[in-house]
Amino acid sequence: QMSKLVRDCRLAGEELPICDNMRAVVSAFCKFEANNFNLLNSDLQPVGAGVYLVSTALNHSCAPNAVVVFDGPKLFLRATKRINAGEEVTISYIELAATTDTRKQ
Repeated sequence: QMSKLVRDCRLAGEELPICDNMRAVVSAFCKFEANNFNLLNSDLQPVGAGVYLVSTALNHSCAPNAVVVFDGPKLFLRATKRINAGEEVTISYIELAATTDTRKQ
């Protein structure tokens, strides 16, 4: 929710209240928010969030060549098509099955 607050404040042209380390706290939270994956239980209900360092290097594509899958808390990257040597491995940051309007948000 902090990332939404930061975005809303910036869109409104407002400054965030500053305390000694507020900028560092907001920066760290935004980095976490941009790079975390929801951890789901067997009923696909969120039970937490995790940051996996290798996955932070993956870029988004609307036509990705890989997907992220989990086995418990372990993250695996699975190719969805042939990836040639030197080709960038990409994932989708958004739900590709969602409607165009939802994906644009």
